[in-house]
Amino acid sequence: MKKVGPSGIRALSAHFEEFAFTRHEHDHFVIGLIGAGRQTFELGTENYVTTPGQLMLINPGEPHTGRAAMAGGFSYLAFYPEMEDLSRFLDESDLRSSGTLGFRNTLVQDEAVHGWLWTSANRVSAEPLATETQFVLAMRELLRRHGTCDARMTGPRRARRELSRARDYLHAHLEIRITLEELAQVAGLSPYHLTRLFTAAFGLPPHKYLEGLRVRRAQQLLASGLPIADVALAGGFSSQSHLNRSFKRILGVTPSAFIL
Repeated sequence: MKKVGPSGIRALSAHFEEFAFTRHEHDHFVIGLIGAGRQTFELGTENYVTTPGQLMLINPGEPHTGRAAMAGGFSYLAFYPEMEDLSRFLDESDLRSSGTLGFRNTLVQDEAVHGWLWTSANRVSAEPLATETQFVLAMRELLRRHGTCDARMTGPRRARRELSRARDYLHAHLEIRITLEELAQVAGLSPYHLTRLFTAAFGLPPHKYLEGLRVRRAQQLLASGLPIADVALAGGFSSQSHLNRSFKRILGVTPSAFIL
């Protein structure tokens, strides 16, 4: 068991072949994803088969089973948010509950959200700001598409002072690892609220804004004649390959091509 996201939602990653879950229920939500193979489970009088790209969404108090549906088993990732986790997310986002908070359907096909959640939980990254922000955005999309909630029609909240603190902090600390929780504390906002307001104000989520700052800094250092390996370190990149990927993604050329 591990914890994912700025609020530390519990997550389980495992591979099951012969083990079978007997009928049981939880007092929390289950968001299940299959990475490979097939799983079958029963909920109520229905029997389901889950494949990669689908989301298994179980509300608290719904008895269900679970077992492999094919030889070789299945790779499984499940998130276990408490009711207070999702309630807090709604309170601090642009979503509102349109009834009892929960999921409308048990099994849905949504490869985009599946991919975002799978990556945010399994990617080993030296950039916690990126993985945590991705998780927040993925959870927002999950609830917007499949939860009993909808977007609020509210005007933009003015939080210029808070957002300026967050932006200034990124400018001043681009060479270090920054977490979403840390940035939110600097701003005086929740991680969820900061992600939404920052993106609306500056056109990019915090981790993408930081990546742009680092690439601009790398351009300056490369122009000064600093070797690429030293530029990666001074610019806050985890490695030279990290610098190459970000540089190419934003500018369309690699650092070595940039200095020719």
